[in-house]
Amino acid sequence: MVSLLFWVELGAATLFGLLLSWLSHRWVSRRLSGESFFKPLNATCMACRQGLPWQEQIPIVGPLLVQGRCPQCGAPHRVTLRLLDVLMVLAPVCCVAMDRGVGWMIGLSLFFMI
Repeated sequence: MVSLLFWVELGAATLFGLLLSWLSHRWVSRRLSGESFFKPLNATCMACRQGLPWQEQIPIVGPLLVQGRCPQCGAPHRVTLRLLDVLMVLAPVCCVAMDRGVGWMIGLSLFFMI
């Protein structure tokens, strides 16, 4: 049986992965467009340079809310950045699951992601 502590650790790893995903996405997209990492503070569309609201900046969930397109210009989001989001969230979750001896959780989570 899986303890409550495991679920707390898994939740913390997921939040940590989301933070890593947000930072890496921001760094990669800013490097590709030649902008500074710190300014502007708000994320922008790579095609029209319009600011994105905070809901659309949440890794994995944000692009699903707008169906993978910019709400202002309709340009598609880059697939490579979405894959980076998924990998950055899965990495800490997999580490916690492997450390706690719950390897089946990795297979189950990958099954539902496909």
